[in-house]
Amino acid sequence: MDVPAAFRMHIPETFRPEDWLDDREPFIGYVRVSTWREEQISPELQKTAIDAWAQRTRRRIIGWIVDLDMSGRTFQRKIMRGIEGIEGGFAQGIAVWKYSRYGRDRNGNQMNLARIEGVGGRLESATEEVDARTAIGRFQRGMLLELAAFESDRAGEQWKETHAHRRAIGLPATGRPRWGYIWHPRRIPDGRGGIRLQQEWYEVEQQLEPVVEQQFLRYVASRGFDALTADLNAGGYTTATGGPWERSMLATYMDSGWAAGLLYVHDPSCTCTTHGRGCNRYIHIPGAQEPIISMDLWEHYKRRREVTRTTSPRGLRGTYELTSLQACRLCRGACRFTSYSSRQRGISRPGYAVRCRRRTHAGASECPGVWVRRTVVEEAVREWLRDEVAPAVDAAPGHTASPTPEESPEARRKAARTRLEADRDRADAAISRLMTDRARAPELYPEEAYARAVSDLRRDRDKALEGLAAIEREEAQPTVEKFRPVVVSLLDEWETITTREKNAILRTVIRRVAIFPDAGGAHRFEIHPVWEPDPWARPVLAA
Repeated sequence: MDVPAAFRMHIPETFRPEDWLDDREPFIGYVRVSTWREEQISPELQKTAIDAWAQRTRRRIIGWIVDLDMSGRTFQRKIMRGIEGIEGGFAQGIAVWKYSRYGRDRNGNQMNLARIEGVGGRLESATEEVDARTAIGRFQRGMLLELAAFESDRAGEQWKETHAHRRAIGLPATGRPRWGYIWHPRRIPDGRGGIRLQQEWYEVEQQLEPVVEQQFLRYVASRGFDALTADLNAGGYTTATGGPWERSMLATYMDSGWAAGLLYVHDPSCTCTTHGRGCNRYIHIPGAQEPIISMDLWEHYKRRREVTRTTSPRGLRGTYELTSLQACRLCRGACRFTSYSSRQRGISRPGYAVRCRRRTHAGASECPGVWVRRTVVEEAVREWLRDEVAPAVDAAPGHTASPTPEESPEARRKAARTRLEADRDRADAAISRLMTDRARAPELYPEEAYARAVSDLRRDRDKALEGLAAIEREEAQPTVEKFRPVVVSLLDEWETITTREKNAILRTVIRRVAIFPDAGGAHRFEIHPVWEPDPWARPVLAA
């Protein structure tokens, strides 16, 4: 309401509403409590200091934004609402207890401060009062923000050293209870009100040991995480913290390799600057805890996980022995099962034959297609297991001549890794420079052009990360010797196990069965085992 100044003077202060015609500048109060223990300054203390600053400088706090237990190294926080409020004209600026509460990320500080000042807003500290409208004030504020980033870097280096030490002695980065194990922490009460130190270690909990192993065995046997989670909760089993199980919790626990005596850590040799956040280069290393499951079971579990990531849910049910394993070699597309029926004869045979899916849906112009009886393909796979795989496993040599260093797969992977890491680092550095330059001179970087440039750089970085992930998969390529127990037991129990169990086991041995016609029109089969490089893989290592 626009009230003339003359009329405003005749209204006594006693009868004015609290915010009526208040000419004080509106500010948003921002409070952040850090995850770093030494910086856990209470919200009440921060609010009191900001209120006192507002009274001294004739500003009013129109609202509070509180981030509890949040790190200043990222701007994925509620403070972004305050910045949007300034851009929307609802407030003149943001008031913080100290500039370190605003953030500790150099690029994020500059970029978001440019957003605030670009619309005439201000960032004010209640306990570090500087006039950022002057050169010396901006210099002082910059030094305080740089000091905040330095303190964050120093704390990060200390944690990194601590984590490296724990990894070196086979302990996880953080000590806490783990399912299936009894945690013996380093610091325990001494019974007299003090603390006694002991060696930290994890002991297998005997009552849960068979339960943990059973989850891996059932998953390898085609039992899904949803069913496993439901069974655990129905059986009264809880997580290490005493809560009910959820699908994602169980998957994360099993993927970590903890029950196999492993630790899942960010690769120490990785040169990324994100400290593992957003980086997919994680590896398994030996831990000090006693394993519950064998390494063979762990390898079977990993292969099963890889299959489920690349297979549709319907294909995981394993209706037939070769469900989701058959492909057309002509177009490298999937094959589907087709039924045979005859009303006159009263015959209905589901899954009678296998045919090219692309030929069915797109026509002969896209792929000539293949069509063969399902039982013929299944018999060909059994013959391959019996006549080629089993003898090859038994006769696998213990040592083969190594190729020259220049031609060895290790040398090729090392060169490719060096190139891809350089590509990734260049993209990260370019993104950082672009963000910094735009924060300094936003008028030179239109929104659309800036977004397109960042998107292109991120695409280059993601391409490099995909290549690095492919190298990791190639380095983890199994050998034929590891499959002796699987192949032998499968052949011995072929007539007694179910079709679904056969399909689950075959998935751990075979990548695909490629079907193609020969010159005479008869169909032939090319079986791609998992211990050989995938002949259909995309050449991600090419320079």
